[in-house]
Amino acid sequence: DYNRQEARLYLEKSLQLQEALQVSWAIAASLSGLGYLAWTNGDYGSALQRLEKSLAICQNLGDQWQEISVVGMLGWLYLHLGRLEESEQQRHRALNLCQLLGNRSSLAFQMAALVYTLGWQGRFEEGQKWAEKSISASREDGSLGAEGFAELALGSSLLLGGQYTRAYQALIRS
Repeated sequence: DYNRQEARLYLEKSLQLQEALQVSWAIAASLSGLGYLAWTNGDYGSALQRLEKSLAICQNLGDQWQEISVVGMLGWLYLHLGRLEESEQQRHRALNLCQLLGNRSSLAFQMAALVYTLGWQGRFEEGQKWAEKSISASREDGSLGAEGFAELALGSSLLLGGQYTRAYQALIRS
């Protein structure tokens, strides 16, 4: 059984050790994990602080693989906070990194995540195009999880855009 409090304590202890040993990539990973836990517990200030610090470390190290995960989480957090432009910037940063590194499975997830940011901006048609790209990429990659998430994003965008029949079909496929 997953215990958030226990996970937070282990990550904090891990972070202390990593800081003492000056293992930067591990510090970034622990900060990212702590940021995620803070975000999902509703502590948005702490989440933002930890994720932004993790991002700075990743960028300083040139660790673009870990950066994809961090900017992905920041994209969701900024969206949740209503900081839509920043959310979109993080989404495009993640997409660019995925393309640069050839990370196809993450690329499909990041495209689908962009659909939500565009939807909150009322840009449904653009979001639907990204959802279709994500579905295509996930099928090419054979990633059923990414495909399901992309169908869910498409259905959500169609629903918000008032296209109820198409939304229903996409949500059933998800």
